[in-house]
Amino acid sequence: MFITVSQKNKYLLDILVGLYGGTVYIQKESFKWTIYNKKEIIKLLDYFTFCPSRSAKKNRLKSIKRYLELRELKAHLASDNSILGKAWKKFILKWDKFEK
Repeated sequence: MFITVSQKNKYLLDILVGLYGGTVYIQKESFKWTIYNKKEIIKLLDYFTFCPSRSAKKNRLKSIKRYLELRELKAHLASDNSILGKAWKKFILKWDKFEK
């Protein structure tokens, strides 16, 4: 899982690196800050616990911890008929629903 923020001003993203880790890189005419480390992602999610998102992305942000739990249990590798496989499938359906 990657969490990415785009911004034209690199210095605003450098602040995020100091707070949560991750890296900033150039992409076309803007800069992107990206985190993928579980520890960094959880640290960012803790921020959103106190300062919740007001956009539609709040649904996905709330689901990330469940995603991490299921991945740790290797539910994404489980057979479709197993309990873990069914839990993973249900999670993915819910996750995809947030895109629309």
